[in-house]
Amino acid sequence: MPSAALKLVRKTIMERLENSREVTKMVLERLILFSDDELERVHETSLKTLQEVGIKVVSKKVQNLLVENGAEVDSTSSIVKIPSSLVEEAIKKAPKKIVLCGCMHGAKDCSFCYFELKKEYEVKGKIISDKPVSILFLYEKNCDKLCREKKYQVEDITEGIYETELDFKARKKDLWFVVIENPQKNSAKVKVNIYSLHKNK
Repeated sequence: MPSAALKLVRKTIMERLENSREVTKMVLERLILFSDDELERVHETSLKTLQEVGIKVVSKKVQNLLVENGAEVDSTSSIVKIPSSLVEEAIKKAPKKIVLCGCMHGAKDCSFCYFELKKEYEVKGKIISDKPVSILFLYEKNCDKLCREKKYQVEDITEGIYETELDFKARKKDLWFVVIENPQKNSAKVKVNIYSLHKNK
């Protein structure tokens, strides 16, 4: 089981979040680019453009997904017209916070990202590495236990892989961590593509 790298995950995340909040607060207090009315007009224009003009979507898989949810697709031009109602619904279902970050500690390398997920929400994606790595899923409380050197539980773990598909479903609402650990002392090149974050139908 991984230990050294994970013990510093929560501390690093919280420090970065705190710094990020302070910077964001300073920027927002000094600079306002759009008024509320202007932001609303931008939003309404975006909805109108997506519905009446459309957007080119090359992926057949994405086209089919949009059609299943009420969009119209021109198979010749690959232009997809998306109803405003569909966009508004997607915005409401989107997670309020998605933070991606990475870290390196001592002889072990680790990368991690975390998501604020509701119950039954899924994380899907793909990970490719040139060295064997371990993929772990755990929620915030277990990070706290890990930091206090208490017994903790990993929700899901895959060890010693070079390539894998992520397919994880949150069993409860929480802050969920995806941790990629390289147990070797030499560095590893890891490509991470998290392409889906939604409620399982």
